[in-house]
Amino acid sequence: MKPLQVLEGYPPIRLRGPWILVRMRPVVKQIGSIVLSDTQADTDANAHVVSQVIAISEDAWDDKTHFPNGPRCELGDLVLTGAYTGYRYEIDNPRNEPHREGDFRVFHDCAVMGVVPDWDTIKKAK
Repeated sequence: MKPLQVLEGYPPIRLRGPWILVRMRPVVKQIGSIVLSDTQADTDANAHVVSQVIAISEDAWDDKTHFPNGPRCELGDLVLTGAYTGYRYEIDNPRNEPHREGDFRVFHDCAVMGVVPDWDTIKKAK
């Protein structure tokens, strides 16, 4: 069994099973002089398809029949997933650290479709 992997600066979240924790891109609440409503910003946050890998469980990618080539990503990678994928969470951020801002999601290892070079390479089609 592989050890739990957690990106530096984050709490040692113990994921059980084939799970991955990702940080969603912080939500834009204003575009130029236009302020988005909380409802619109929340909708946009749920539809994100690129996120950063924060933690990988010990059991991720252990199923060699589904993952014969091994892991699909590494800690810190920006990964492509389906819109609305996973379970949404917030992480306590008492010191207002920028890397802990935004929403986090937990999803199965099989939800990773690929690795992208930056946040803006791929966006959800409208």
